Amino acid sequence: MDRKISIIVPVYNAEAYIEKNLESILNQTYTNYEVIVINDGSTDRTKEIVETYLEKFPKGKATLINIDNGGLANARNVGIKVAKGDFFCNLDADDYLDNDIFEKVNEIEEDYDICYYGWKDILEDGHKIKSVYDESFRFIDSSITGIEAAKMKLNKEIWICQGNAVYRTSMIKENKIFNIKGKNQGEDLYFITRALLHAKKVCCVKQNAFNCLIRKESMMHSKFNDSHLQVLDLIERLITDLENYGFLGDERENIENLLKIEYLRSTLGVSKKIIDSNNIKNINEIYRIIKSKLKTNKKSYSLNINKLNRRLEIESTIFFNNIYIYILFVKLFRKIKKA
Repeated sequence: MDRKISIIVPVYNAEAYIEKNLESILNQTYTNYEVIVINDGSTDRTKEIVETYLEKFPKGKATLINIDNGGLANARNVGIKVAKGDFFCNLDADDYLDNDIFEKVNEIEEDYDICYYGWKDILEDGHKIKSVYDESFRFIDSSITGIEAAKMKLNKEIWICQGNAVYRTSMIKENKIFNIKGKNQGEDLYFITRALLHAKKVCCVKQNAFNCLIRKESMMHSKFNDSHLQVLDLIERLITDLENYGFLGDERENIENLLKIEYLRSTLGVSKKIIDSNNIKNINEIYRIIKSKLKTNKKSYSLNINKLNRRLEIESTIFFNNIYIYILFVKLFRKIKKA
């Protein structure tokens, strides 16, 4: 096989990280690729660094597109729309790849729509590994349908993000599976769930080849702000989208139930960020907003309660009864965990 891969790199004020990112692409042992860097209105030296570094790539392999700042989701969409490869990968500016991963992806002879690989979480100093994919998740032994992969991901058996997988470009474009501009929390869940549900076949490379830099100021690891509520909006949107997915057949109810459980899990996750912010003054208002977003009582978001682990069941019960008791529960659990 000789699949062309488009590597899309959205960048915004990434002068400290972008060279290592581009170096990992330049050093790939597989050479049938193109790299598309989307400069999302950077105000530091990112543009100049990228322009200089791209000169190292063979002619015609690297492109820099400068756009006004519109956020990560928009920048990724710009890259997807111009991608010419059979497959594409979204690689954030502060992440980087093992140099043989695309060769391994291309060595898989069977046809597929999505191929994922594992990750390593790297602390900001760039040397210490915090965690690796297969400590918490599994690699599949053989290819599976996209619907099966979606269920496994929602069940936290496997984990796929936009950076640790390649996606068939035509499948994404034909089904209009794009990120939603302005939504930068939960956008991976929305994009990947839709992509998996449309995929006929999903496979993997059993290698932790995606290196994810853990930065204190990154969106994923920041303390609570209003944008963290976006994930709840996007899960609601996914549930609504299922009405148009007639191809799911009998699996639609299963997917919907898993999404409702994910909504509950995400609600608790957002609540913990509120607790971490120590913003007790406004916590009642934020709590009211979160509860109102559920639109129904806890019971409707806990369908198939046997699929919830015991801790999640306990947490959700406490959360819906009294936010202050929930705060004490979270702090006590963390204290016990540290002991």
